[in-house]
Amino acid sequence: MRIIMKKKICVIILFFLLLVIDCSLLQQIQKRAAFYIVFEQQEFFQKLRNQEVSPETVLKFREYESEDGEAQDDMTFTRYLLAYYASDLTEKNELKDVYKRLLHFHKEEIEKQEAYLDSIWSDIVYFPVPDTIWDEEKKVTFGDTWMQSRTYGGDRGHEGCDIMADINARGNYPVISVCDGTIEQMGWLELGGYRIGIRSPHGAYFYYAHLSDYAEGFSIGDEVHAGELIAFIKERKPDVLCMVDNCYGEFVELTEPSEVGADLVVGSLIKNPGGGLAPIGGYLCGTKECIERAAYRLTSPGLGKEVGATLGVTATLTQGLFLAPTVVKGALKGAIFSANIYETLGYRVIPDGKESRHDIIQEVEFHDPELMTAFCEGIQAAAPVDSFVRPEPWDMPGFDSQVIMAAGAFVSGSSIELSADGPMKDPYAVYFQGGLTWEHAKYGIMMSLQKIYETGKIQLPEV
Repeated sequence: MRIIMKKKICVIILFFLLLVIDCSLLQQIQKRAAFYIVFEQQEFFQKLRNQEVSPETVLKFREYESEDGEAQDDMTFTRYLLAYYASDLTEKNELKDVYKRLLHFHKEEIEKQEAYLDSIWSDIVYFPVPDTIWDEEKKVTFGDTWMQSRTYGGDRGHEGCDIMADINARGNYPVISVCDGTIEQMGWLELGGYRIGIRSPHGAYFYYAHLSDYAEGFSIGDEVHAGELIAFIKERKPDVLCMVDNCYGEFVELTEPSEVGADLVVGSLIKNPGGGLAPIGGYLCGTKECIERAAYRLTSPGLGKEVGATLGVTATLTQGLFLAPTVVKGALKGAIFSANIYETLGYRVIPDGKESRHDIIQEVEFHDPELMTAFCEGIQAAAPVDSFVRPEPWDMPGFDSQVIMAAGAFVSGSSIELSADGPMKDPYAVYFQGGLTWEHAKYGIMMSLQKIYETGKIQLPEV
């Protein structure tokens, strides 16, 4: 009897053991099946090549990347794209999970594809045809015509994408470099017409073909910069002097106008380059010829630039310039913070929270004079000087409507310090800029939000 019971117990134990093993194997099979589904190579590579992702999704992934950067996460924009192509998922955590699976089971292949994507997305700065702001009728359309059939020169696939212009005329549309890089090829080709090929820092090759011509002075091996266009102008009229008013733009980008061919760059010292310390003045920099001409015309005749700054503030000017990059960084961060806050609340902001920045100014459109006034009241309330003052719209010379201003600065008129202003007319857009520190810029925006909330015209989302 005991022997029989022992046998029954053994059978039961064995049954449960087999059941556990079976469940475990089933889980492994299911897991591996899931990993296989996430990487069906042929479809994956086709999606990757087509780059079928909407601008909205790109912005979303850029936001993910920014958040991860602050959290010291290892996810990059490229990795989010890889996971997206492999799964069509868009949620942050889902994409991270997909990428981990890909890397675990297909490490070598994924790292190769990651390098391909990085070579493109890490270097692109601009679309190759800039907006023609002087003529809104000059529009272009972009078509993904990669490997479409072509018959000129024999049956072949089109190795490129088409940018088509509304106006079919030579010289109407300047073409700029989408990235920094080095010229590898240039000249005439039977299939490509006048073309120029540029190798980006991460190894991508950008091929610009069917050009009517290109700026003279380029040669193979030359370095070019993203957005380079001044050479295009000079090629058509070499005697033109290019002056750039860089007010609000200094230290925002890695490249300054003088680095891409501007003859003269000018600006105010009570804005970015003064660092909040310069009490007065402006600056000029550029070619020797332009500086000498300006110096003899803008100072006492015959004295030129030898006199220099004679206002007794040389130390303050130079100290402000020394601190300027740090100050501008704080102001820029404040502008981005402002854009994201008000964009989330449904207001149009220019630039938006994800766009590249070229100056420190942030526009918010309220379409309501009361909200615009409340915004300025908040900025004034956060000011280190005259915080008790309530800004009121007033008739300002040179404007066709009343203007409201908020500013309480240590240096009068210093717009690198916290300030806001705008004309009292539709769309009731306020222009916010400055903040000597990121903390102060953030405080100003929170105060503006508080004053707007007190109007009772907005509802804040629950957090």
